[in-house]
Amino acid sequence: MRIRGLGRIKRILRKLSRKRLSKRPRLYLVNAFYQTRPEVTRMLQTVSRRLRAQRINSVPLKMDEMGGEAFLPQDLIITHHTLPNPGMLKGAACLGLNNLNRLERLQLAAAAGFPVMPYAHPKNHTELLSLFERWKVDTLLLKKQESFQGKEITLLSREKIGTLAWGSGDVFCPILREDPKTYKAHLLGETIICTYYLDSPPVERLEEMKQYLGLRKKPGVSLFEPTPRLATQLRNLGRFLMEHGVGYCSIDMMKQADDWLAIELNTNAVGTEGPWVNWFELIADRYTVALALVATHLWPSLTSSTRVSKTGGN
Repeated sequence: MRIRGLGRIKRILRKLSRKRLSKRPRLYLVNAFYQTRPEVTRMLQTVSRRLRAQRINSVPLKMDEMGGEAFLPQDLIITHHTLPNPGMLKGAACLGLNNLNRLERLQLAAAAGFPVMPYAHPKNHTELLSLFERWKVDTLLLKKQESFQGKEITLLSREKIGTLAWGSGDVFCPILREDPKTYKAHLLGETIICTYYLDSPPVERLEEMKQYLGLRKKPGVSLFEPTPRLATQLRNLGRFLMEHGVGYCSIDMMKQADDWLAIELNTNAVGTEGPWVNWFELIADRYTVALALVATHLWPSLTSSTRVSKTGGN
């Protein structure tokens, strides 16, 4: 027995289904290297597929293609890199837009209650010279705002101060000598994505250290299990940062006595080439959990001022 108008009913149902789907909040994972770097493409596609299996409408997206998307106010965008124009959000909420320099990022970590290395941003040469006495050292480290892989780190003695100039985001610090390893943690909200360390040379061997940091495949890179205390500190930090509009982030630490001190905080543009290749399954699992938690629990609880962030990135 044929039902009159069945074809029309099916067409209407399909149209309604598409309309409902288009109104579902979407979780966009924006990355400048999507569809360019294999490990990034694989990670975002894997994580999005797992999220969709949990009925979270996840969409990986290359940053260059954001202009063609019709974002909705209920959508959530988590951008891994600085957006060239925050206006392209079109009213959608976004994590990962923080435009902070090196100094401000360390201040943010300290505000979160995370232990931070001794550091200073002196106003003049007199204040700079006083740091040698304050920290009882003969050598200072100057870390420039734009430092990457140790390239803009300089060792300074009193004799080298002279007419030295430094920028608004640059910091000075003493050398932490107890353990030369660089410990790293990737975070998204309260979830610890991974913790690992680089067996880097001591900073006194600066050129050797820079060569090591510049290697694509660094020897002596290993996962480590954070102590319960460190794990709590990292989760608290991740939560605090998300409340301030930060998405996927990382922290660099050095171990001193029984504590890990923050030496750098990256509030976006986190380097993922090594970890996302070396420990793909581990990170894909935890990244999926973190995003699901953000989409279903953490994000709705954040303040409206944080949810619709309009500031620029890094």
